Amino acid sequence: MSLQEKHKNNFDILRIGAAAAVILTHSYALLGFPEIDAIYKLTNGTTSFSRLGVWIFFIISGYLVTASALRSTSIKQYLTKRLLRIMPALIGVTLVTIILIGPLFTTISTTEYFTNPVTIDYAKNISVFKINYNLPGVFENNPYPGAVNGVLWTLRYELVWYVFPLFFILFGITRIMQTTISIVTVTGALLYSVWAPLWGKTIPLIHIDLWHVINFGLFFLAGSMLYLYRDKIRYTLKGFLLAITLWLIGSWVGVGAIASFFTLPYIVLAIAYGPYIQIPSWVGDPSYGMYLYGFIVQQMLATTVLFTGNVAIFFITSLLISFIFAVFSWYIIEQPALRLKKRIIS
Repeated sequence: MSLQEKHKNNFDILRIGAAAAVILTHSYALLGFPEIDAIYKLTNGTTSFSRLGVWIFFIISGYLVTASALRSTSIKQYLTKRLLRIMPALIGVTLVTIILIGPLFTTISTTEYFTNPVTIDYAKNISVFKINYNLPGVFENNPYPGAVNGVLWTLRYELVWYVFPLFFILFGITRIMQTTISIVTVTGALLYSVWAPLWGKTIPLIHIDLWHVINFGLFFLAGSMLYLYRDKIRYTLKGFLLAITLWLIGSWVGVGAIASFFTLPYIVLAIAYGPYIQIPSWVGDPSYGMYLYGFIVQQMLATTVLFTGNVAIFFITSLLISFIFAVFSWYIIEQPALRLKKRIIS
């Protein structure tokens, strides 16, 4: 199946759903409850909505970033496109958090807040590879105390895997390369349990956990592989239902992680190229903004007593407010940055 025209697929709504899934699981954690959501129960503890949402992001990223690399005429063009998609919104959310949200919710004076070294350290989140979660006096009395934005840590792995498609620009696509990627992806997934000892083992300076590199990377590679073989793969309703069935069965017989690697990429692409669901044009592409602002919005809401114990209302309210923040991020920061991209690489 060839890559369809932009906005004639469901990638945008899939990303919005993935961001909403992350917010849903965090609705439990940020109210002080265990993250035992519906997907966690359905998959026998294999995954949760938030983990599934992140996996979906990496599958889609592997698919679309590979397409972007193959359309790029140079490494500069490719990297410019990638950085302008990630960095402007990250800089925006970091500044909004420090300048607006922090002073509103801190329990110390404004002067103390802005002169505190912790505030200055939080600005370093713009570097992606060194994440600081706390601001002085902010959210310290919440059910989930201290952490201002607990989702930023995944961005470093996105950037790390952006390096992989550079090989396509440098060497082009050959049958040997396609075969090698397939073997590495399949073998890596089958040997999933072998990677467990890498948990907590980090690469100094860039603070990369090796287990997460592999975990997220396998989904990224699966998405990339589905793009490379797009002309040979058919997404059908029968295939979609079979993949879901195998995923659920795998979760209950003790091979849920492996089953996820082999079934979720097909499920995601089947939805992407299934019956087209049109999103109103004014919405733009708010998924990244929802992901960036969701945790902060939930922490702000958790400072009140209005949502104590009511996960459903907390989730719906935080989802709507996060969506509003995301739309502003799209129109004020992200879309102008994408327009700038055309000028830089032209």
